[in-house]
Amino acid sequence: MNALSLSAIVKRYGNTTVLNDFYLDVREGEIVALLGPSGCGKSTLLRCATWLEPSDDGFIEVGGQVFGRRRVREGMIERQSRKEIDRIRPRIGLVFQQLNLWPHMSALENVVRAQCILLGHGRADAECRGHAVCYRGSASVRMRRVRCMAIARALVMDSAVMLFDEPTSALDPELVGEVLKLLKSLAAQGTTMLVVTHSIGFAAALAGSHRVHG
Repeated sequence: MNALSLSAIVKRYGNTTVLNDFYLDVREGEIVALLGPSGCGKSTLLRCATWLEPSDDGFIEVGGQVFGRRRVREGMIERQSRKEIDRIRPRIGLVFQQLNLWPHMSALENVVRAQCILLGHGRADAECRGHAVCYRGSASVRMRRVRCMAIARALVMDSAVMLFDEPTSALDPELVGEVLKLLKSLAAQGTTMLVVTHSIGFAAALAGSHRVHG
């Protein structure tokens, strides 16, 4: 079964077409690395996949559920309501390149608040889940780093697929290795991932025998 399906996605900004008839299926438990130079539309694709930026055409399915827009009958397309979109969106975890953390909150609070706001979890349950995710694995991949904190915040949402936008951007080699170790530990647990990167070496180290799209 596909955790994420993108079909005929088109995205334009004025007269510039950024995504043109883009197709991609990510199967459950699969790691897909999407390679390309800066400015080629990789980040735009992730924002369209999460409906943060609605595409101009095409269709999305998350775990078999239609997301964003659907065909209601031949030749007719209907956009889902905001309530429907918000219900499905937590099934797609997105770690932004800019991280988008709440800087005035602690690491744990960043993880807890997302669950309370988006999933409606009680404070006690959210804290329990936050502690479990933040401190699992070896010490080197715990939430000692801001980027690992952003990953932890996405993980607590129990998403069907995790999207990573340039997870090693502007990091020194030591931190690149730390993020790689964390993502490998997620892969070993069967986490489905779509990783956008311009680094062929990082993609090869993470994806291994999985698919790499250029």
